Amino acid sequence: MSTETLDTKTSDHVGDAPVLLAVSYLRVSTREQAERGGTEEGFSIPAQREANHRKADELSARIVREFVDAGESARSADRDGLQEMLAFIAATRVQFCIVHKLDRLARNRADDVAIHQALLTAGVTLVSATESIDQTPSGMLVHGIMSSIAEFYSRNLATEVTKGLTQKVAQGGTPMRAPIGYLNVRRTDDNGREIRTVEVDPDRAPLITWAFEHYATGETSVTGLLREL
Repeated sequence: MSTETLDTKTSDHVGDAPVLLAVSYLRVSTREQAERGGTEEGFSIPAQREANHRKADELSARIVREFVDAGESARSADRDGLQEMLAFIAATRVQFCIVHKLDRLARNRADDVAIHQALLTAGVTLVSATESIDQTPSGMLVHGIMSSIAEFYSRNLATEVTKGLTQKVAQGGTPMRAPIGYLNVRRTDDNGREIRTVEVDPDRAPLITWAFEHYATGETSVTGLLREL
């Protein structure tokens, strides 16, 4: 999580002209996304930031604080950046909370409702840089639909991943890299399809078998096995 103060002036006037103030919230789900491309923030965070700033310009608003959760799932609202943002808007006069998409804030309806209510209580309007949501009946309908889609995507993805891993194990594979003593093997069948499976490592497997058998006697320790191996 990181927080960046983009403009420390939280006054809502410049001279006699009122100025609309906003916060920007950015999130990616995995650490790999946050570091992709060898850059400090990956690709998604900068892209979200640019979209949020464009939306702020459309609203004639100034972003005074940016909150980032890098490598945090939206299936839970227990995120440092999100909680710090909610505390900030409760204590600071801000008109808008800008996100790239609604699923950056939450991927379940309960959290979406709670977060949105916290924003409304603070007098803050939630704005999506890419989705048409507002406080009109049609805008709230779109909000509800998009939030439900985000929850469905998250739950369905978890189900599909579990189904795929279960089937892989049933076919002799492993849900991750093969443990020591085995090898990940890729082959191509007669139809040109790649088949990934696991086979016994002829070099290391005998050593693993020997280590387990000797440890089971109770006459040696892990340190002793390491010395003998």
